[in-house]
Amino acid sequence: MSVTLSAANTRHAPAIAELQELLWQGGTDGNLAYLDWKYTRNPYLDNRYVVLAWDGPDLVGMVGAFGALWEGPGGVREMLPCLADTVLAPAHRGGPLFGHMLDELAQRLRTDKVPWLLDFGDQPAGPAMRMRGWRSVGPWSVARFPLSTRGKASAVPEPGGDWICGARTGARIRLHDEVPPDEVAELLRRTSQSPNRLRHVRDGRFLAWRFANPLARHFHFSVRHDRLQGYLLAHRTLTDRDDGPTPTTVLECEAESLPLWADLMDAARCQLPGNELLIWCRDVSAAQSQVLSNLGFSIQHPTGRLTADVDLPNLLMRRIEANATQAPSAAAATPIDGLELPQAWDLRSVCGRSWR
Repeated sequence: MSVTLSAANTRHAPAIAELQELLWQGGTDGNLAYLDWKYTRNPYLDNRYVVLAWDGPDLVGMVGAFGALWEGPGGVREMLPCLADTVLAPAHRGGPLFGHMLDELAQRLRTDKVPWLLDFGDQPAGPAMRMRGWRSVGPWSVARFPLSTRGKASAVPEPGGDWICGARTGARIRLHDEVPPDEVAELLRRTSQSPNRLRHVRDGRFLAWRFANPLARHFHFSVRHDRLQGYLLAHRTLTDRDDGPTPTTVLECEAESLPLWADLMDAARCQLPGNELLIWCRDVSAAQSQVLSNLGFSIQHPTGRLTADVDLPNLLMRRIEANATQAPSAAAATPIDGLELPQAWDLRSVCGRSWR
């Protein structure tokens, strides 16, 4: 069986949408819209790093890498793409095809002198990827709240409807269909500075793109008095059933004070749909972690045992080295140093589900 690899172009979109139903589950129209959103309308990168695998006329595999903009100490910025949307037809699983597609992707990155490829994806593939030279930054803790224990009375309020009174601050917390991206970006600038760490750029341009995800179901909680003072963004996909196993994930929670942050998380646990509410704890403060515990969240910490930590989030990184036949100067370089160190990263807002 001979499989060939190719780049992606617009004529491949129907075949990609059909194959990606295995992963995206958005139907033909939803998958086409998601493909366009992620690899055409992405503000940092086009579809040049999508690798397709063909068995004759049939598309049997795909690996993608979409653009993400990172900012390090001193305001230095670098586009570091993220691996995503890996899917194989059932007949090609368990063989070498995934590795071949990764190697092809790495070669394209090497040609363009892109220094790193990042992966915030599923943990089960981690051991095999580390054997292929990937490095791990993680895993890290998550907090979970069992939404299913609230009973039937906890219906999600309608966007723009009645406000929720914060128990600690008396703040009026409202649920919206969307909050203006530039207002959110301004709040994030005031409340989540980490000048000595590498962080994802969360400006209005990125947030507008994130909010436009055609397969996402977003919940925007906000508090405002003259200006936006607190904001929480939670996520489900449009295909997630509220009584299904997929958690509702908090992607952002930022506020001008700790009591207001606590009120936003309290509103989320009382109002959001699903069986479980999840938030990454890697970059929450000790005081915020205590708030989560007080609200009834259980915090799962890494144990150091692979089998016990397999469900915890992780960041895998692959350094894109020069070919053996290339001069050392041909190796990709990055102006941001120390990326292999866990303490170098601030990963707020970069939950793996934030791009789904």
